[in-house]
Amino acid sequence: MPGYNKKIHRVPDSHSEAAANFARRLLSSEISGELQSIVESARQILKLKYRDVKKDDDESGSGTIDTDAFRFSVEVDQSNDDHTDAVIRRQVRLREPYAKLPEEFDGIFPEEVDCMTFMIAVAARLTPKGIVVPTRGATELPMDYMRRFIGAN
Repeated sequence: MPGYNKKIHRVPDSHSEAAANFARRLLSSEISGELQSIVESARQILKLKYRDVKKDDDESGSGTIDTDAFRFSVEVDQSNDDHTDAVIRRQVRLREPYAKLPEEFDGIFPEEVDCMTFMIAVAARLTPKGIVVPTRGATELPMDYMRRFIGAN
């Protein structure tokens, strides 16, 4: 992790808010850089003006980007599975049908996104075709959601 120095810092011995905050501080500049990269790519690929992209980056290891086409969020936390690991969760929530977005849309995001969340309108189109689209919980991990999605169908 950038900024980690084994002579000064120690590996967490349990799950705690202090350990999560430490990971957020260490990764905050990396997250800020990623958010700025997404803003620049979104403006170029979606042909947006500066005022069309709202970035919320408090430099605490989390942030959001809002446009008419999508909302992107990223957050750093301590891994639920291994208290010695930090995880970065990224999510894109589409506000327009994917088919209406430019072919280069996926290139906006420099890192792999955990879960692509579709608009309710997209879910409404899948339901008549017999596909069950369960609601994804705000803190539900992507693989857990995919298991429920597959199990529902």
